[in-house]
Amino acid sequence: PKHVYLRLMLDFWSLCRSSGNGASMGTANGMGSRRAAPSGVLRLLVPAECGGKLIGRRGARIHEVQVLSGARIQVSDRDDEKLVEVTGPGASIEEAVALLVEDVASSEQRLA
Repeated sequence: PKHVYLRLMLDFWSLCRSSGNGASMGTANGMGSRRAAPSGVLRLLVPAECGGKLIGRRGARIHEVQVLSGARIQVSDRDDEKLVEVTGPGASIEEAVALLVEDVASSEQRLA
């Protein structure tokens, strides 16, 4: 159900916020060495009905979230869901997820 997706996104975001160091996505090269800002990819599945809110008119909202967070965001179709891929340093991913969660939450409230 749609509310399960939202709950998982909110739980993940809360976990990142409470850890104090952003989303830990591992190192960019996968070899265990640490860099100043390791990059990672976070993949989220959201209900297809929320896609319009996430993307915005002509991609304006996605562009805004990318600029505000510094993360790169791609949205693709998967049957009755949208796959949202957020790429970048952990802090950028955390910021992007926070903004996306707000969008999905407001979209879910309108649909309820």
